Amino acid sequence: MVGTRSGACIGAALKQRYPLAVVACTLICDNVTKNKGRTRSMRIKGAQDFATGLLFIAIGLGAYWVGADYAMGTAQRPGTGVLPRILAWCLLGCGGLLWIKAFLTEGPGLSGWAWRPLIMVTAATVAFALLIDRIGLVATMLVSMTLTALGTPQTRWLEYAGFSAIMVVIGVALFIYGLGMPVRVLPWN
Repeated sequence: MVGTRSGACIGAALKQRYPLAVVACTLICDNVTKNKGRTRSMRIKGAQDFATGLLFIAIGLGAYWVGADYAMGTAQRPGTGVLPRILAWCLLGCGGLLWIKAFLTEGPGLSGWAWRPLIMVTAATVAFALLIDRIGLVATMLVSMTLTALGTPQTRWLEYAGFSAIMVVIGVALFIYGLGMPVRVLPWN
């Protein structure tokens, strides 16, 4: 049975049409229980899930806000706002589910940050954006994948070479020949 605190919280959330707020309010408000006269509040059992859920929700809200002005179109002719909104809702839903999991099941706590992978994946993404028009798809993919591979000391370079070759073939086949994107394949094209 929903208590008065959670009932008011859910009513306000429904009034503003935020479905994730209903789930969050139910968890937060109803999980506060009386235990022999003492109030015991809800405890986060999985800090990594909680932090990841928070990140997903923040990115989802940002994506929803950025795509709010894009046209939705119709079912037959979807507009530019359809995909950002779908992805935003997927991120919000995943973040909400991770939050629920963080409160209900035991999980690992937060540990130190692994800065090297974070920096190298970010560098690979920026390098791809800066190099794609200058040196072509093949060289840009190789630079990005190499930077990402440098993000961990566990990279097996022979396996990386095979993986890179396969990914370059798939990338060229998909983006150049399949989709016909107007991107140079090689720097001298």
